[in-house]
Amino acid sequence: MIIPQTLRNRPQWVLWRLVNRDGKPTKVPFTPAGTPASVSDPNTWTDFETALNACRRGGFDGIGFVLTAEAEIVCVDLDHARNGTDWTPEAMEIVRLLNSYTEISPSGEGLHIWALGRLPEGRRRKNGVEMYDSGRFITVTGEHLTDTPTELQERTTELADLHRRIFNDLREPKDNNLSQQECDKSVIPDDAELMERAMTANNGAKFMALWN
Repeated sequence: MIIPQTLRNRPQWVLWRLVNRDGKPTKVPFTPAGTPASVSDPNTWTDFETALNACRRGGFDGIGFVLTAEAEIVCVDLDHARNGTDWTPEAMEIVRLLNSYTEISPSGEGLHIWALGRLPEGRRRKNGVEMYDSGRFITVTGEHLTDTPTELQERTTELADLHRRIFNDLREPKDNNLSQQECDKSVIPDDAELMERAMTANNGAKFMALWN
């Protein structure tokens, strides 16, 4: 079992059990005492050793780590990342992009990539890829994926790049050095261009009648 010291050092651990909810198995967080835990209540979290020892005594399906914005720890969850005995090319491309501690999920079919950094605002889940930095607990198995770092790496830039790819955020960053005149030219067409657009539009004849 390989679990990064960065995660071990933080008292943000819970345990979890699979509980059927509406006929669907759901991972539910618990305290070492077996009472419900909450990702929004630090009083229900514990340290790594306490969580691990409680899990070893039985009664739980595993341990998990609670993500908080203050910690600036991100987890990228790749569902259905296995293609038979191998990992899918799409999953491995993301693993190589982030190049941080990665482990196999409890099902054996997914991957969790852990990194230091922050996520851009926006969506968090699409097409089997989930990206979280707060308000969630993530299961931790310690089943380290070979050839990935054994510690969390700082990957804010790479996470932003991945977020754009996954969620199709094609917006370009604003260039604050542009002059007002340059901004006006890049955004607002001149009168001749506006006239041409209006005349060649589907209702161009109506526009010309009004104009005349």
